[in-house]
Amino acid sequence: MQNSPQRQGQQRSPQKLQLKQMQPPAARHQLADLGASGKLVTFYRNGDPHFRGLGVSINDRTFVSMATLTAWLNEKISTPSGVRHVFRLPDGKQVTQLADFEAGGHYVVSSSPKLVRSVEYGGPRPAWRMKPPSAKAGKRTRDDLRLLFGRESAGIAGESDEQRRHLQRHGAAGPRSGGDATGQGAPSKPRSVVFISNTHRQSRERLLINPGKAAAADGLDTMLEDLGSLLVMANPPATCLYTAYPPYRKVLKLSQLFSEYKDYDSFIACGQEFLPAELRSRPLEAAAVWGDEPVRGGGVGDGSEGGAQRLGRLEPVAPTSGQVNGSTQMQQAQAQQQTHQPPQSPSPPPPPPPPPQWPRNGEENRLDEQQRLRLLQLQQEQLQVQQQQQLGDRSPAVAGRYEAAEDSDAVNSEDEETGSFQQLPQLSGRESMQKPPAATVRIRGTLHTFPAPTATVPSRQQLQPPDVSLQLDWVYGCNSSAGLLALPTGDLLYASGNVLILLDSKRHRQRHYTEHTARVTCAAAHPVNAYIASGQAASRSGAPVQIRIWDAESLETRVVLSEPHLQTGIASISFSGESLGAYLLAVDSPKPPGHRQTLTVFDWAARREVLKSQTARDQISRAVFHPEDDSIIVTVGAERPSFWRIFHDSAGRSRALRDKKSGVFAPGSAAPSQKDEVTAVAFDLVGNVITGDSAGRLQLWCRDQDDAFVLRPVERLNHAHSEAIQCMYILGDGALISVSAKRIHVWDTLNGYSHVKEASTSGQVSEDIAALALKHPRSLDGRLVVATTGNCILEGSLHDQFFCLVQGHKSSSNANGLIVSAHPSEPDLATCGGADDDRSVCRWSASQCRLVWRVAVEDACSSAAYHPRGHLLLLGTATGRIVALQHARGEYAISCQVTERGQAVVCVRFSSNGRLLALGTSDGRIYMMSVEDNGLVYRKYRQGTLTGHSSPLVRLDFSVDSATLRSQSEDLEVRFWSVPNMSEVPGAESVSNVRFSTETCSLSYYHAAAWQLHQASSDTGITASCLSGHGDLLCAGDSAGQVSIFRYPTHPLQSQCVTSDALVSSVRDLMFAFGDSRLLVTDREAASLMQWSLVPERRS
Repeated sequence: MQNSPQRQGQQRSPQKLQLKQMQPPAARHQLADLGASGKLVTFYRNGDPHFRGLGVSINDRTFVSMATLTAWLNEKISTPSGVRHVFRLPDGKQVTQLADFEAGGHYVVSSSPKLVRSVEYGGPRPAWRMKPPSAKAGKRTRDDLRLLFGRESAGIAGESDEQRRHLQRHGAAGPRSGGDATGQGAPSKPRSVVFISNTHRQSRERLLINPGKAAAADGLDTMLEDLGSLLVMANPPATCLYTAYPPYRKVLKLSQLFSEYKDYDSFIACGQEFLPAELRSRPLEAAAVWGDEPVRGGGVGDGSEGGAQRLGRLEPVAPTSGQVNGSTQMQQAQAQQQTHQPPQSPSPPPPPPPPPQWPRNGEENRLDEQQRLRLLQLQQEQLQVQQQQQLGDRSPAVAGRYEAAEDSDAVNSEDEETGSFQQLPQLSGRESMQKPPAATVRIRGTLHTFPAPTATVPSRQQLQPPDVSLQLDWVYGCNSSAGLLALPTGDLLYASGNVLILLDSKRHRQRHYTEHTARVTCAAAHPVNAYIASGQAASRSGAPVQIRIWDAESLETRVVLSEPHLQTGIASISFSGESLGAYLLAVDSPKPPGHRQTLTVFDWAARREVLKSQTARDQISRAVFHPEDDSIIVTVGAERPSFWRIFHDSAGRSRALRDKKSGVFAPGSAAPSQKDEVTAVAFDLVGNVITGDSAGRLQLWCRDQDDAFVLRPVERLNHAHSEAIQCMYILGDGALISVSAKRIHVWDTLNGYSHVKEASTSGQVSEDIAALALKHPRSLDGRLVVATTGNCILEGSLHDQFFCLVQGHKSSSNANGLIVSAHPSEPDLATCGGADDDRSVCRWSASQCRLVWRVAVEDACSSAAYHPRGHLLLLGTATGRIVALQHARGEYAISCQVTERGQAVVCVRFSSNGRLLALGTSDGRIYMMSVEDNGLVYRKYRQGTLTGHSSPLVRLDFSVDSATLRSQSEDLEVRFWSVPNMSEVPGAESVSNVRFSTETCSLSYYHAAAWQLHQASSDTGITASCLSGHGDLLCAGDSAGQVSIFRYPTHPLQSQCVTSDALVSSVRDLMFAFGDSRLLVTDREAASLMQWSLVPERRS
């Protein structure tokens, strides 16, 4: 019996526990065998060198899953946002399963996905080391004085100046510089600190700061990242911290909260404004605290007499002329120092400024700001010139100014005649705040204008394409209508989207053939060699329809065939049998009613068309060669099979004629009705033709003395199945396998077609069987693989049950592709079927490419999104309900009805803090709901509904501060909404500077660069977009199946991208998986999901 970690700690002897605490990590590894049940491992806190480690015994009874272990560790080891990640030492690999733990191993728990490697975790500690006496022994501490004299509330800091002076007079013991209250080198107790939003002072959060976390190298960065999601900020994310009362000192590292800022219990968190509101209104004080050190002297720190001499706070004094001249001289000297040129003597030379007495960090930052503003002006002029060139109206004045300043990376311009450097003119306050011109893009014939945000000038590196490339990692699901083949190598061949997949089920490995330009519709295997012939549908881009013959082992293309009469697509393809695969038969896709299809025979090795013949007006779904005679072709698809014979004339031309004596029902026989059609065909060992129709009948066609194929009545075959026969397969021993719905029947063709056995797949899947193949064609083990109409692949035999090899979702004519959502903090994803009759929800592991769980819901899903915490998956249904499932096991959590008339919830979006939920419906309404109790309670927010769109919504985006919502509808209309006021924001100009946490709405300033790629075509456009989790990449997918990746933020005219074929007909949705190392792309026309890996690539 295995015990919990608490019981194990209680049962151990005190001597053994004391021995374990004395051992360093290297010696503790030898004590791994003490855990008789389970694996004894040690956990440390990320970035904390003082945490001694927590020993835990990992076993399958105490911890049933990884989520159970992390929940238990969250109670034992305090982290800023809870234990979410576990890393293995020393390689830093993330642990995602309990089986990955090793006995005696050392692991680090963290709330962030970044492991701090520069820390020596759990260093050795001698047993004889005693804690020295406190340096403040016998003195009254600050806590004692506050308890005795009380605590006053003064402003946002919560402590008045008089109270602080009173504490100093009474000799309250405080920590030394860089130490804690005990006088040791590092603080020992955590402290509670209040963080206040600079723009929303009512937004406050009290956090407990761990001294070990404060000593970490990334402590401040992690804290700022957490504050950006906790506080309400107008310009997130949080960029810096300041003390909450004068002199408003900047926090440079988190350890300062335990040293020089130990007396401050409140701090101001600033966003992109970089300064507290008190300092923005007093620029002199802002200059004093901008750098790492305060500035002595006057307004510009030049040591003049007019400046205030108090250190730490500068009084607002009017600068004198000497100070202004000194500031100008300082800027010129600084600019000359940056260009590495000797200073030039001005005329007349002003008196040199006195040498600085303090580091001039504030001055350097102001000079950098002037450079940035100048670059911004040059970038604005460049954007204006390019837009005028595009519109055919270029202004000579603006063009002359831009051409005179070509080098936008230099602050000073060089005079070519004299070789001297001249200072560029300074910008006035109004010019510096001027926004760049708006981006104008023509989208599907309509001119759209996007206001530009006031942002910094993108660098040259920012305009370059990202240093990544896409590599296909895994394909989820399959297309059962394209068939299923089992190769002699043991691989399974099936199609999904534009890809042909070769699956090695034993090794769980996929290989992909990705040369097709449109959806793959059919495939056939060569009878002798390891060659595959595959056909595709018509391409949206107008590319020629191709038949490709390629090597299944090397994935190299051998031959590409394309003919003008095949441009509607390929419906069927087949190799010849008598000539051992020398000829290839192809049939084009069905044309509109009244048109005839074409039979085409190729000598594919010579790339020569042998035969082209039009068929009858009956629709053909499949055409095959007779296995013993290449001059006979059998086609099915109408109410009876058709037999075609190939003839050659004296001129060497060939043509196919229909044999009117074959495929005819004898008088008095039960002829099928016009509603029935032949759906499957096979050949027995003696060359007879066996067909199956939609009424469940099996029919045997035998040759007579006139070499015609006539019907041979077999009574037991007239009622072989109760439903339509989908496929048939003949085995080497003469057994015939016929499939109808979920039933599999076996017939003995050598014994009068007697019935042998029956099996079913109803216990494994609810969908019908669409294709069947023998797992090992050259073996007699009887292993079968079947593909279902739900795009799943099963393996089994007639003697045991079938199990699932490939899991997928169902495709239908009215389906709108696959619905996918990526987990916010784990490499997992969830998919939902887009078909009306597919109510399944699947959770996948993106790192292992395996199915975790699959559940069924009551209603068909139309949208999905994860809660920001990742513990819940929220589904929007076609009936207007939302359903929440537990992420761990897919268990039902809660559901509620949202829409009044049952309109479908077509898009779901949580705010970044998880407190708000926006739901877009098919009638153009937006329902706002407040989220409570960690996503288990949903209430109507304010009046609850936003109206304004006239067509169904497709995208929703929350701003980073959750105060603004952006919505986009099917008719390419974008609207902005104020969430606190629950009203529409008039015009996009007022929200041009709002930063959004996601970029799924494709009509924005940052998407103009992606739309520029489609201005020449009115048929294609952006259909989906997403922003990476780190916010540095923007990905856009279009209706032609292409994906473009930009650096973010983008420039509408200058940003370059990396473009790749996503191997789908049209991109429905795309998103980055957790960690931004994978990109998920779904197809709008099929239930296909492509998982791409972002591979680093060095570009010149």
